[in-house]
Amino acid sequence: MEFKDLNDTQTEKVINRYIKYLELLSLQFGVHPNDLEPVLKQIIEKCRTAKELNKNTIYRIAVDVLQLYFPSESEEGFNKDGKKIFLFEEDEKFHHAVGNLMFDIKVPYILTVFHGFTIPETSSLLHQSEEFISHSIEEAKQQLIAAIPIQHEQYEKALEFLKKTYSRLPELTDRQHLFSENSISEDIIPSGKEEEKKEKRAFLLQMVGAASAVILFIALFFISSTNNGQVDDQYLTRLDEEFNSLMDDRRQKLGLSQAVFGQLSFVANARSLNSLFQSEVNKSIESEEPMKRKVAKQKFKEVADSFQLPSEMIEGLKDEHLTGDQEASLTFIDDYGKRLHQVRGAYYMESGLYKSRNELPDALIKAMKEQNLYISNDADYLTIEFRKSDCTKILESTLHKTVKPYIKMLVLEGSIYAQELLSPSELAVASTVLEEIILDDHPQQAYLYDTAKNLYRIVLSRLTYGPSIYQKDMTIRKDYIAAWESLAKRHDTSPMGAIFSEIIEGIAMSNPTTLRTLDPHLDLERAISLMQKGELASYSGVERQFDEMEKFTKIDLPNDDFNMDISKLVVDLELNSEIGSRAISVLQNPLNVVGAYDYAQREENWKLLYGASSKYYQFDDFKESHIMGKPILDGVTSIVFDPEWIHYNPTMVAPIFFVRDGKSEIGVWIIKWGQGPQWVVDQVVD
Repeated sequence: MEFKDLNDTQTEKVINRYIKYLELLSLQFGVHPNDLEPVLKQIIEKCRTAKELNKNTIYRIAVDVLQLYFPSESEEGFNKDGKKIFLFEEDEKFHHAVGNLMFDIKVPYILTVFHGFTIPETSSLLHQSEEFISHSIEEAKQQLIAAIPIQHEQYEKALEFLKKTYSRLPELTDRQHLFSENSISEDIIPSGKEEEKKEKRAFLLQMVGAASAVILFIALFFISSTNNGQVDDQYLTRLDEEFNSLMDDRRQKLGLSQAVFGQLSFVANARSLNSLFQSEVNKSIESEEPMKRKVAKQKFKEVADSFQLPSEMIEGLKDEHLTGDQEASLTFIDDYGKRLHQVRGAYYMESGLYKSRNELPDALIKAMKEQNLYISNDADYLTIEFRKSDCTKILESTLHKTVKPYIKMLVLEGSIYAQELLSPSELAVASTVLEEIILDDHPQQAYLYDTAKNLYRIVLSRLTYGPSIYQKDMTIRKDYIAAWESLAKRHDTSPMGAIFSEIIEGIAMSNPTTLRTLDPHLDLERAISLMQKGELASYSGVERQFDEMEKFTKIDLPNDDFNMDISKLVVDLELNSEIGSRAISVLQNPLNVVGAYDYAQREENWKLLYGASSKYYQFDDFKESHIMGKPILDGVTSIVFDPEWIHYNPTMVAPIFFVRDGKSEIGVWIIKWGQGPQWVVDQVVD
């Protein structure tokens, strides 16, 4: 729930619940323990002036404040008693690497991995697409593996250890001092000055951009005319000018603003490489044997090539025929895929600066097409796709044949993320493409292999997710059954086929309106593992247990006990920031949530309605896109929930039946949501 018009004491109580989490969030953003207090004080002060408070508001304020801070230079952290926070060096390295991630990927990664936000919740909080959030999390993971460094297979274990360390951290600040008067520290940059600072920075960047063409010409002339000799200060300056000119030229080719371009990982990496290169050359100048200009030019070329655009990588590939080199081809497609995803993520960020896709500048759309990225007109939400084109033809004709599944995946993934663009049969075909990557025994490229595995899970979700697979009479749509049957035929050679084989078997043995007792998302990893071991024939689904649901079956209305439960739930929602924040027994009953939704409609209480609903939107967007509607329990004599549904349905979505005039039909769909998770209303059936 959201709180409005709170007095100072009430506001302090709400914020107090989050101090521990805000401390951790600040540390993860790279704030040194000694600097926590002024940071937290500013967050608290901004929360005090907020019109409404809930978990999302508090985290949104915290992220806005923390983006002004640069990570601490020191990897060591000490608490207020002078003791080290991290007892193990591995945890300290992992933590420091998280703090040093680029802002655009750091925020989604921290919120989802450490603070319990789901991808839809993070998408809503940051006003970014779910695809962008997913890509950011995966990109953060890859950067962390490289930065710590650890082996790819050690990542999950290292993350588990770090989470345990975080859970044991003591509070590092004095709460009483945090809530004292005059809490704004003089060390904090006032927002007005920060804006002024940004404006000056933008002006300087514009000046650099305007001069880039002249600088590039001079630099190229200078370097081309001095093939011999040794480097000197003037030569080093010209190389740096060329680097900046090249950087701005590529930004303009992408059509990105300075702010978005600067957050690209490969751009930041190139700047680091250039700094190291400049330092190396400078040291050689000060030595008795300065670096040869020919050597310096070669090293500079390596820096320049490190941030090539995807289109430049394709252009360079025309001169290199790698059809006979499997290893080089796989390395190229992995690097290309990673670079392409970063650029596409930047386009999602840039597009977020406009109210709708119709407002996107023609120049930006043209720049996207140069990278073979196109905006789909078929999706409800902005979807940027990689398409079959001359670009894919070059990839297929110049690389080893083993990369073809990767190319197909790059073409498919936009539609897979968009959900509504692929039919069940097309999703089934997509799964076979992804299996070629996941199950093939050729060298696996870490980045695109993980991308394929993630998309494989999403395809399974698309094929088994709640309301979309059922007709109004509760029978499964024929196109879904046809897709399942086609996959089930491959039960000996496909992990997903083995899963759907059991689903089809369950339908045949029980009831055509229900599904086999499976948890396909948990089973998928096991099925893949068995397939890789050649033991897929031994696969069988693992039943999920929902014994606590057995007692929730039917309530006849009116009912005094039901009304009492609803009253308890309403009170609880008013005391907590949002539904699902605590595992409260009254929330375990899905019928109570339906009652709370009905109560909110009768009272025209938008905050309560939002609390009892799935969180695909922030509150203001939710209110704008929904209508209050008439109370859903009007004329209802009984509410019916069949716990067997949960036993047979492979999703966390279920129907609640309403009985009106002796006739039973679906009234609402409910879904498991939040950190609990708890039941909330996902869809009201008209």
